[in-house]
Amino acid sequence: MIGASELLAGIGLVLPSVLLILPWLMVVAAAGLVLFMLCAGIVVVRNSSVPSVTFSFE
Repeated sequence: MIGASELLAGIGLVLPSVLLILPWLMVVAAAGLVLFMLCAGIVVVRNSSVPSVTFSFE
């Protein structure tokens, strides 16, 4: 579910500028993605899973 929403956000960032249809939607998509990432960060910190996120490349 999270991956799908990030994929849709990426599409929302690219398509308005490529198709030149309502280019202000790119700004709205970027703001929504920032809000989404901030909320995800808050959830990670509240669940005390910060060490697993910072060292997930092991």
